[in-house]
Amino acid sequence: MKYLLVTGGVISGIGKGIVSSSIGAIMKANGWVVTCRKIDPYLNIDAGTFSPYQHGEVYVLDDGGEVDLDLGNYERYINVTLTKDHNITTGKIYQHVTQRERRGEYLGKTVQVSIRELRARGLQADILFCRCNSELSPHVIEKLGLFCQVPTDRVGSDI
Repeated sequence: MKYLLVTGGVISGIGKGIVSSSIGAIMKANGWVVTCRKIDPYLNIDAGTFSPYQHGEVYVLDDGGEVDLDLGNYERYINVTLTKDHNITTGKIYQHVTQRERRGEYLGKTVQVSIRELRARGLQADILFCRCNSELSPHVIEKLGLFCQVPTDRVGSDI
């Protein structure tokens, strides 16, 4: 799988969507299997609450997702059906994290979760520094070292 990232910083209306759609069409014409995703920094969960005066029209996907008009261009240019999951916003990420927290998926093990996520991306922590209200007990230091795969002499706190 290959990724092609088209970026123009925070500047709107410079043609990132059309460029992405056009490159996708060229790749598809040359035998590649192509899809598109749009990543927006907006705190909105979807484009349904965007101001049309500031952001332009909203495009409605087959699954009911209200997204940026660029996704409509992607669908037409590369002849694919996209879903609301092809549009990622900061608001969606915050919503996802909050929903997981409400389901109890973190259960107070934030240090272990963050280190596990780091390892899942191929990175290993060299040191573990915890912010806490009281000094870490030797038992907690050993447990953190064991489950986070960090030597206990590299586990410490701000106290």
